[in-house]
Amino acid sequence: MNDKSLIIITGCDSGIGKNLCELLSAHNYIIAASFLKKNPFEQKKNIFARQLDMRKAGQTGQFAAFVKKLCKDHSCAVEALINNAGIASFGPVENLPLRVYREIFEINYFGVVELTQAFIPLLIESRGKILIISSTAARVAVPFASPYASSKFAVEGFADSLRREMIPYGIRTVVIEPAGVATPIWRNSWQRVKQEYFPFFAKKYLRIFESIGKRIVSGADKGLSSKKAALKIYKIIKKPKPKARYLIAKSFLREYIKTHIPSRLIDAALPRLLHMDYGKRTSGQTVDSQAGRKKHPYI
Repeated sequence: MNDKSLIIITGCDSGIGKNLCELLSAHNYIIAASFLKKNPFEQKKNIFARQLDMRKAGQTGQFAAFVKKLCKDHSCAVEALINNAGIASFGPVENLPLRVYREIFEINYFGVVELTQAFIPLLIESRGKILIISSTAARVAVPFASPYASSKFAVEGFADSLRREMIPYGIRTVVIEPAGVATPIWRNSWQRVKQEYFPFFAKKYLRIFESIGKRIVSGADKGLSSKKAALKIYKIIKKPKPKARYLIAKSFLREYIKTHIPSRLIDAALPRLLHMDYGKRTSGQTVDSQAGRKKHPYI
């Protein structure tokens, strides 16, 4: 094992990022990690962590300078950049404040682009790898998940273009598509939606949205553990010629089938499976899309 290799990982407060740091540290890598709220690695000698909020101007540049100094101080090369940081938000398109979409793209998309730009020169020197943690939501976008799904569709388009640009440098770009990994992001995101965005939702959506939210949280809690997900990603990092995409899941076959069902069948099944009856009306009735919600700003 080369003890002069460094791996950059974002979003390491908990979940996949935190477990990846601990796993890679155990294999004698030097880790440059970012966290949002609290450093979970203060007692780890080869994990160097710095706070990074990609919504704040200038912090990405500061994090890049921090990593470059680590490389110089430890005379090490960057073996991989793992773009793991991300957030999720949910809600009906009709009522979600536009700022929800702007915030999620700032982290899930623009943050990935800015960090990748910052580290391409180091990766060219080392012929390293770029890993982008996406989601199966980039293959099948479910109702009420448009902010999250659209950010993941966007980042996969970026990854495809990036991968082809980096081929002459010998840099491998890999998209990881987790399905149902048990991380705090889902429960935390659901609580945030309930507290911040429910007042904006029309009454017609509340019952079905509450039901879907519970499905999201319970489904994630039953998913692949973040430790097992981290181990799968570690094995991908070690591959000399990794594929462009990897789906990681508790049941690979089940998730593979889900992501290959024709759209027309999904469109027909989901409204029934999720009891999406908010659009029904009897003769002479209309649906009041404004009922039961506050007005929201569009910026």
